[in-house]
Amino acid sequence: MSVDSRKFTAVGLLCWAVPLTLNFVTGFEASARVEFSPIFTLFFALAPGLGFSWWMQRDNRLPELRGVLDVGYAVLLAWYLFVPYYLLRTRGVRALLIIGGFVGAYFCATFAGLFAGFLLVG
Repeated sequence: MSVDSRKFTAVGLLCWAVPLTLNFVTGFEASARVEFSPIFTLFFALAPGLGFSWWMQRDNRLPELRGVLDVGYAVLLAWYLFVPYYLLRTRGVRALLIIGGFVGAYFCATFAGLFAGFLLVG
């Protein structure tokens, strides 16, 4: 499997879609002055880590990317530290574009949720 064939996978899309959707909902709920449910708070804490852990396990199976030892609980609890390290280790300087794009989209999703909440609730 070449590097180009891994660009768009369902697991990779999940790693972008879940945190961005959760941030949009968080922004919307904050601007609409709605209380967070405990289930949503638990999901918000665990879902990105589960998605990135699953992605790292699948990505680490490729022969050209061997070398990451722990993709279990450490990634689940601290994915925001391990994923950039993993990307820099496996993709080099190109990882900075991926990390920058994700961070930008992460904050844009929150602001889009805030904006949508202000428009709808007013």
